[in-house]
Amino acid sequence: MHQPPREQAARSERAGRTNPASPRATGSTIPVYASAARQRWPQLLAGKRVPVLCRTGAWLVILGLLQGFCFLLLCPLVEEALPVSFAARSLPAVFPWLTQFAWTTRFPFLVSLISRVPWFDLRAGSPVAAANLCLVVFFLTFMLLFWAASVCRRTARGLQGRSLHLLLALLWLFALGFGVLFVFLPGGVSQDALLSGLYGRLILVYHVNPYLASPALLVHDPVYQALPPGSFASPLSGPLWLDLTVPLAWLARGEPVLTLLAFRATGLCLHLLNGLLIWSILTRLKPEMRLASTLLYAWNPAILLLGIGEMRVDLAVIFFLLLAIFLLQRSSLLIGWVCLLLTALIDPFCLLLLPLFLSVIAREMRMRSHGHHLLWWLALLLLTALVIVLAYAPYWSGLGAGGIALRLRGTFWPDATNSSLLAALNILPFTSWSPAAWLLTPHHWLLWPALVVGILLLIGIWIVNTLEPVLLFGSWIFLALAILWPTGSPWFILLPLTLSLAGSNRRTACLAHLLTIGSLVAYCLALRSDQWSGQALITIGLPTLIWGWTLFFFSTWQIAHHRNEETELVPSGKRTGISRPSWPSRPAAWLAHRASARADQGNTLRYSDPSI
Repeated sequence: MHQPPREQAARSERAGRTNPASPRATGSTIPVYASAARQRWPQLLAGKRVPVLCRTGAWLVILGLLQGFCFLLLCPLVEEALPVSFAARSLPAVFPWLTQFAWTTRFPFLVSLISRVPWFDLRAGSPVAAANLCLVVFFLTFMLLFWAASVCRRTARGLQGRSLHLLLALLWLFALGFGVLFVFLPGGVSQDALLSGLYGRLILVYHVNPYLASPALLVHDPVYQALPPGSFASPLSGPLWLDLTVPLAWLARGEPVLTLLAFRATGLCLHLLNGLLIWSILTRLKPEMRLASTLLYAWNPAILLLGIGEMRVDLAVIFFLLLAIFLLQRSSLLIGWVCLLLTALIDPFCLLLLPLFLSVIAREMRMRSHGHHLLWWLALLLLTALVIVLAYAPYWSGLGAGGIALRLRGTFWPDATNSSLLAALNILPFTSWSPAAWLLTPHHWLLWPALVVGILLLIGIWIVNTLEPVLLFGSWIFLALAILWPTGSPWFILLPLTLSLAGSNRRTACLAHLLTIGSLVAYCLALRSDQWSGQALITIGLPTLIWGWTLFFFSTWQIAHHRNEETELVPSGKRTGISRPSWPSRPAAWLAHRASARADQGNTLRYSDPSI
């Protein structure tokens, strides 16, 4: 493309920025020379697409096989680290072929070689050595994951739709293979799969409200007998999850092993569907990042382990949330709002996302005709009330509004601290100071997450008018909860990690991935059964500190690099002048400008990519 002399173009046009013109002002007579990246996606020539596709596919196959080999190494280590768990005791007995993957018994020379390092001495039969080796394997899988994502980011932007779909099929097949490995994973920390199956049996067999059931009713139940003594607890999830456990409990027929496999297989199906939804969302949001972000989700060891191997409600929440975003992108506002309500009826923390999405829906309705606004909002209110009533109606007897309020209070107002930053701060020496001791009590500490989440919600409601900032603010809200909430858990990171990948914000995804590594460190500490109160300083504080300093140095380098570029662009002897900054009171116009630029890029991609 012919480039004009630097003296002929305005400074703002050379920098890629334009100032909003007044309605009666005429357009500039200076031609705007846009960059090639803005006008059209860099597409490869037809003769070069096949070699690039083959090279990318070959790299993904090699890295996928290496990651699968690491997962095979992980299976017997989890079993040896926690041999008393139900999965470690029952799955190898029911499926004898699982012992073929036990390399710790089949290759004694390899075990003796690794055991030369005292931290990895597997010959002593200590679960600590197996947990330490699990941590090393997790780090290797993350290195392979980021390597594969960089391969996708470098080469996939120049490929067309059919080639990208072939790579997506390859990612999906590897994700299916990885998921099957974790379905039969012989070991685990959480008993939530068996507990969820027990809740389904309480409804299906005993016809009892799980929120009000007592362990005395379940003494002779086979699923209850498979649980460790004293592990039964009233469900903390919403009523919709209890409804979803009923068909799975019916399929399991009271067999504990089938119950475990049914919930893990459900987690695998949800995981694969979530990967496809992330691909579809990014196809319209950021097409250049869809392959890398889908891989970062589908091959992520934390999501595979915590979502499938330790099946909980998180993958179901992620599925309905991604489905809601997918529907809102396609202007299905009512159905998308129903899916958002379903996420809140599974996990009450998702109530924090409803104001952000409701703001986007309200702005979308303003662009439509004004004749049916009142009827549409009335239908939305009636549909919301209907969904809530239908969800709580089977459990209302004996529970009532007071019981629901009490459970919501237990969710948003915890009384204990465990594996959290608050628990780590309580062991530091300055807690003897009375103001610090007052602040570090659980109920007073809740002021910090409430303040941070409240500020993010207010700014988000004020700013958002498209789904991209909603994903950004939603991921930051749940990242703040994962860092500051008094009760810590490795599962807290799954939802913000998925939101950051669906929004494809690199800085947010970087913090989410660092905290994900920290969550796997916490999981390995749980395998060692020697958790200590200050572990959050390593699993939460250290990743946040690394991210903050990395962001500081990277931003400093960017500012210096940008100033050098501006110095080169400004001709000698010319005054640059001072440009007026944008007004902070009009964020909607600023975001609308970004959305229109994103839409222009999407349109050019559709013209060059026939699959969209």
